[in-house]
Amino acid sequence: MLNTKSMPEIDLGNPAPERGDVRQYWFMTAMRAFTKEQEGILCRPMTASVVTFGCQMNARDSEKLSGILEECGFVLKEDEDADFVLYNTCTVRDNADQHLYGRLGT
Repeated sequence: MLNTKSMPEIDLGNPAPERGDVRQYWFMTAMRAFTKEQEGILCRPMTASVVTFGCQMNARDSEKLSGILEECGFVLKEDEDADFVLYNTCTVRDNADQHLYGRLGT
């Protein structure tokens, strides 16, 4: 999980900041507002799934991405039957890319 207690105050009425870390927090705040709005429309929580193809580094990155998605208001699912599916693959190894393309085909 990210340390949201150290997040700066974000005003979504202003454009996204230029600085990297504050910019990330701005977009996370905007996504939290979006997921909350969608929950009201759908009458259920928004769901997300992170599917990993590749090496241990990809698995670690997927853990980070999952934490960010949770902070943005998504409920994580193990399967791909989710509102938002993120495919994290390795571009170094062709085998991981081929798995992704096969999955996209279905």
